[in-house]
Amino acid sequence: MPLKLASIIFAVTVLLFLLLGWHSDTFLYRAFGPLLERNIAIDEGIKGLSSYSEPARIVWRGDIQNNELRESSGLAYSTRQKGILWSINDSFSDAEVFALSETGKDLGKWRINDVDPRDWEGMDSFRLNGRNYLLIADTGDNLLLRKSVSFLVFEEPYLGSSSEDIDVSWQTNFEFPDGPKDVEAVAVDTIKGRVLFLNKRELPLRLYSVPLLPSAGKIIAENEAELVPVPRYRSSLESLYGRTAKYLGLPTGMDLFEDRLLITTYRNAYLYDYDALDKPPREIVLPFSGQREAITFGFESGEFAYVSREREKGTQVADIFEIRFSHQSD
Repeated sequence: MPLKLASIIFAVTVLLFLLLGWHSDTFLYRAFGPLLERNIAIDEGIKGLSSYSEPARIVWRGDIQNNELRESSGLAYSTRQKGILWSINDSFSDAEVFALSETGKDLGKWRINDVDPRDWEGMDSFRLNGRNYLLIADTGDNLLLRKSVSFLVFEEPYLGSSSEDIDVSWQTNFEFPDGPKDVEAVAVDTIKGRVLFLNKRELPLRLYSVPLLPSAGKIIAENEAELVPVPRYRSSLESLYGRTAKYLGLPTGMDLFEDRLLITTYRNAYLYDYDALDKPPREIVLPFSGQREAITFGFESGEFAYVSREREKGTQVADIFEIRFSHQSD
């Protein structure tokens, strides 16, 4: 790079820091905030769903011990063994998958071979032909610049083998039919052999699907259903939540168990009837504690679910909550 050009770039960077603030979070938000927010739909006509609330008990289970798991962007319950959760970091991280207990205890870390993550945002677990698999969605696209995104599938590791690297079983590249989407919510429907994706920023709220198994040719996701939107937090709440008010109602995680489709936003969770997606969901009120990124049903059950959140600034406490639906006991 020519010295003159390097000097100009350095001078512009210093000027931006002086104008926008030294704190990295503040700088990035002020510099790129308008781009990130330009496609967030804030619909003043969407009403709250208090009449469709789902009674549930929310129990704090513990802190995530492994500090390397900075942002639990995806969460999946093991299909091999009860008591094991799997998670991944967000963008700009290594190709690794983490195991932890329901209380956040560190159970190991595995590296995935020959993978270059771009923006991992969600994951799920499933059984197929007698094998246990994990799926990771590389579908994050804050600036809506990715024409093609992907998901990858690999066999769920055994605990005690964390020194071994993991090979990918298959990876599928695909496109959305109506242009780039920022997607963080993914779930696997093994009955219909498809992977489900939920758009984050736009309205209407749409559920897309892609074949689970590898298929030849260019793959375009199918538009499966238009969901009754979850509540969007609007400008009237900015005095309470500050700049995060615009984001709180955006879907960040999803899981499917039989006819129960569970979605979390940064604020609350929502339970849809998978067989009647045109009906409003039931709202599950969660404690307002940090930035919630992922959700999963429990071991072979739709009666329990687990929610994780990221570490603020990548260093502070991150924890796990358990959702116990109303008719379940301790």
